[in-house]
Amino acid sequence: MLAGIAAAAWVVALTWAAIVGLAIVGWSTAGSTANSATATRLGSQLWLLVHHVELQLSGPGGGSVTFAPLGLTIGVVALMYRGGIVAARSSGARTLADCARTAGAFALPYATVAVVVAGASRTAGVSASVWQAAVFPGVLALAVTWVAAVRHAGVQAEAFVRVPVSVRIVARGVLRLTLLWIALGLVLLVVAASLSAGRVDALIAGTHAGTVGTAILMLATLAFAPNGAVWAGSYAIGG
Repeated sequence: MLAGIAAAAWVVALTWAAIVGLAIVGWSTAGSTANSATATRLGSQLWLLVHHVELQLSGPGGGSVTFAPLGLTIGVVALMYRGGIVAARSSGARTLADCARTAGAFALPYATVAVVVAGASRTAGVSASVWQAAVFPGVLALAVTWVAAVRHAGVQAEAFVRVPVSVRIVARGVLRLTLLWIALGLVLLVVAASLSAGRVDALIAGTHAGTVGTAILMLATLAFAPNGAVWAGSYAIGG
């Protein structure tokens, strides 16, 4: 139990601090007169968005934001996976039941922190969906850390045989098609970026962002690169 809580705290602290830190640096680089508390709330909202928690906009325009930078989401998932392995090792997980308890001990505090972040980051113009903050981060953490714990405990075969054969066949086919689709999208994205390299350089130079700002723009580009691959793949198949 304590191993899962400690691992969740480590992942939350690392991911939240990294995203909020980038938001503060970007905010200060842009020459904004807003204080660091505003930048911290912005970074916290981005952290929630990375977990696909909807941000609701108030005011005349209204609307909502659900567009998550998949590159950051992949990074968070990778850290969750690592945290799940550490928690399973520390708790001595050996069976599927042990793995389930480890994943639950990780996911529950993770979801709790997400709800707290959703409440603390609320502003007059932007607020996060509380019920999504309670569900989406926790479900993601539960699934990822359970897989990590199962792998560490070496009970993949036992977990695999419990899945119905028909589900396995469909899942295998969907996975192969998805990987092919993403690979195609990545190829198209690289080709498009190569052909438009001059325009990209001109756009970056036109921002006059300086060294730090340019580095942040490059990081943002990498964060949205998986989104670009998905778009390119959808375009290729007429989606």
